[in-house]
Amino acid sequence: MAEHNLDWSVPLSTFTVSRGYTYHYKYVPPTPAAAAANKPILLFLHGFPEQPEVWSVTAATLHARHGNGVLLPYLLGYVPTSSPVDPAEYTLVSQVGDLSEVLAHERIATVLPIGRDWGSPLSSRFPLLLPTSTVVGCVLACVQYMQPSALPRDLKDTDRWIADIRAGYGLDFDNCNYFRFFETDEATEVWNADVAATLLITSQHFYTLAYEGNKLRDAIRAAGSAATGKPTAVPPPLAPLVRRWITNGGFHTPLNWFRAVCRGYQFAAEKAALGGGAEGKWKETIEVPTFFYGGRNDKTWPTTVLEVTRSHIPDLETGVLEKSGHAIYRDDPQGEVELLEAWLVKKGFV
Repeated sequence: MAEHNLDWSVPLSTFTVSRGYTYHYKYVPPTPAAAAANKPILLFLHGFPEQPEVWSVTAATLHARHGNGVLLPYLLGYVPTSSPVDPAEYTLVSQVGDLSEVLAHERIATVLPIGRDWGSPLSSRFPLLLPTSTVVGCVLACVQYMQPSALPRDLKDTDRWIADIRAGYGLDFDNCNYFRFFETDEATEVWNADVAATLLITSQHFYTLAYEGNKLRDAIRAAGSAATGKPTAVPPPLAPLVRRWITNGGFHTPLNWFRAVCRGYQFAAEKAALGGGAEGKWKETIEVPTFFYGGRNDKTWPTTVLEVTRSHIPDLETGVLEKSGHAIYRDDPQGEVELLEAWLVKKGFV
């Protein structure tokens, strides 16, 4: 099967939102036939520590086969998009607001967000915060629905949140233990000490190091020390990331996504937007058709979490990629296209 891909050599589009931040993104408009049929624009949201190119094959293939427009932004904190240093700027509520302004700028009336890893929680906030006439569906990949009212109130509450996730999904390990490390200012120092070594460790050994104590931190420190004075061998798919982080200030701002959760900024913003005011009834049910899929070998978010998500998403369908782990774009990109396309076709979105 011929593989489609987007051309990233052409200049990106840019737009400065009302908060003063400039977003850079790749936008391929719909074909005339797709526009006439009012097919939604597919908004692809990347994860950590990634770039929108991880969606390139999927986006290009769906556009080539069905004509839907595709929009792939560099999310907040990921250069060349603005990268504020304050974690409070990284709430999902604020970022949905930013991206809704980008959509308005491009005159996009209907959208279907598709997110993986950190892009998945961001995707889930679109139908909670915007009208269903604008957001017609939602796709979550590799990370479960994060219930707004359950998020940590502050840093001390993070341990409660991690324990609740473990218990709620019936896991026998703390799959979010790594939040404790990524939230710290020390994490920036450790990750930036040797960016290449850090990406190598996290791509190859995350599953064996991330869930217990400080093993991940210590391994990254050791890898950075061993690599001092000599280049670290990095798998080709990670090479562009290494160059980008080394030349643009490292990992502080991407890690702010974790700090926004653990330090309570996320909860405060979502309580204000979704908490129901004096009535105290949270808006937490996703009312649009939703597809949630993951890799069979994903230990961070095992496929056992798929069905548990249904309590807050009445119209939920799930899927599993048998040959994939967490990095689906690397493990089985064509399998992802076929799985996602089947659901989009079934629901009439493409």
